[in-house]
Amino acid sequence: MTTIDATSFTAFNQSPLVFTSRLLRVSPVRMSTGEPPFLHAVLHFAPATVLRGSIVPPELHLFRTVEDQPELPSVTDRVWLVAATRIDEVGAETIWVINALMPTEDAHMTVATQALEVPIGWTMTGGQLVSPWPALGQPRGLAGPPVSSPLACALSRRPALLAGADIAVTIQTVRRSVEGQPRRVLRDLQLTVTNQAAVPREVPALLTDGTTILWADSVLVLSQDGFFWLPGWERHVSLLPGVGTASAVLPVRLQPGESVTTLIDDAVLRQMLHAAGCRGRVHLQFCLGEHSASYLYVQAPSVEEREAARDTNLLAHLNQAQVVFTGRRRRPPAGNRYLTATTTNPPTYFLPVQFDDVQVLRGRSDPTGCRFIYMTRRIDALDRPAADRWLVGMSEEGSIAYLAPAEARRVEIAKQAIGLPVGWLLDKGEPISPWTVLASPLMVPPAPTSPSLACARSGRPAWPAGEQIELTSAQVLPAQQQAYGNPFGDGKFTIRVTNRGDTLLEVPALRTDGHTILWADSLLVLSESVFSWLPGWGRLAYLLPGAGHAQGSRPVRLRPGESVATVVDVLPLTRLQPRMGGGRIYYQFCLGELSTINFFYFSRELHDPLREAGGMDFREERSNSV
Repeated sequence: MTTIDATSFTAFNQSPLVFTSRLLRVSPVRMSTGEPPFLHAVLHFAPATVLRGSIVPPELHLFRTVEDQPELPSVTDRVWLVAATRIDEVGAETIWVINALMPTEDAHMTVATQALEVPIGWTMTGGQLVSPWPALGQPRGLAGPPVSSPLACALSRRPALLAGADIAVTIQTVRRSVEGQPRRVLRDLQLTVTNQAAVPREVPALLTDGTTILWADSVLVLSQDGFFWLPGWERHVSLLPGVGTASAVLPVRLQPGESVTTLIDDAVLRQMLHAAGCRGRVHLQFCLGEHSASYLYVQAPSVEEREAARDTNLLAHLNQAQVVFTGRRRRPPAGNRYLTATTTNPPTYFLPVQFDDVQVLRGRSDPTGCRFIYMTRRIDALDRPAADRWLVGMSEEGSIAYLAPAEARRVEIAKQAIGLPVGWLLDKGEPISPWTVLASPLMVPPAPTSPSLACARSGRPAWPAGEQIELTSAQVLPAQQQAYGNPFGDGKFTIRVTNRGDTLLEVPALRTDGHTILWADSLLVLSESVFSWLPGWGRLAYLLPGAGHAQGSRPVRLRPGESVATVVDVLPLTRLQPRMGGGRIYYQFCLGELSTINFFYFSRELHDPLREAGGMDFREERSNSV
């Protein structure tokens, strides 16, 4: 094999799906709302030529850093070479993330072809093939290789054994209770290898000594934590315990439809991840030859780790809070310290809390003396550490999203957060707005009355709404309601902007071209997504279709008591917010520093057909003229 790009080789080798195809459609690009921000797009491809894997899913997800925005693909006649990995399965939706995307040039095709000729997890070092077994403590080769292979590890001479086209590898959770601890449940993983052919098959990659299947000499485990959804993110390679126990090996032979399984103990898995330095959410890939099965393993943080990480995404927490204030906690009366607690292990406590001597940083109501409920895993969360003043971020309805001692550093971050429009972030100290995702940056030249603060990438000024402006949302109820289907509507909301002052006011955050209100260049929609592993709780910022015309716009003017409204249909957003059967989905509609939160009950049986019939892009149905 000739010397090739090792990074590209690894990307194609470790991807369970590789194909070539023409790009048909790219969804509107969205930005995540956590720190740091990431860009997300859904890509739809034409019928493909599959190089590895089986069926290409109807949509694949592409993530990029904000700096990589120019690398996002566009729809052309170009044929793309694509590598993808299955990350997670939520309800009926399977999430496939793109690992590599490049034109089908000869050099790229050569790399991909060579990478697919060897088992997943093998690497290219100095132009030579290397398998993980010698690198991880098994320097010898395998005695009596079951199949003659033209490719072998340069260090151990281990042959590059593949499993075969009709072999399937799957992974599933097996829950196990701990004796004497009925609330504690461990998650073992069961790995299954199945012959899907109608005839018997030898599986060269699955080895046996004639009596026992040598799983440790056959299966590799790749693990990724951190930003594992990004192309090129480092993967750790691990071997199962017991590797290197055989002196002579044979291929396992499976009858039609026959399966063999092994159980990977939870303690073994944790030890493996600890040795690899993986924490939090870890994407696991169990590899047998050219086949693999993916699993998203979530390591629950300890109470101490949870408390230590409370300032992660602090700016995003407070920027998206409708009410932010500092205050002294009022000591509760003697008696129970909490209202109730869940029966989980550890339990979640619902602690009553009230504040005095309040200083409101954002919000128009005074929370002094109001009773709120704080959910926490620590019953002493409000006692340790002892604090004179607390920093609080919450919704207008009183749901506390952030609570911590009001240290000077936190208060300074809070002031930075509320100084930005809702949904904006700081990336490397620079303001970043969700309008960054537009293909053509706005680069709006600031007018003399424009704020000095602007998005570092789009040039969009941080236009405020104004102190006397009110933003509200209301569910649009359908003419025909179903008691258990759509009692809260079908995802349409009336968004209303009202001047509550007694003078004519300009609303800088609400733009107009002089004839029509540019709602798409004014409103943001924040909501959850299936990408729960993204920084910021998996929330994405959505722009209304048609955004990108703010250049040359001016503020809407409203007379005292005057209001303007539009109807926004968010039902198509549920494509990225699947529910097993149904449930409430909350949306935060944002205009400058103002936001309003509302919800509807999503029923898969009722709303899936409505969504598919209505198209994929959510929309604004009506806007007022000015």
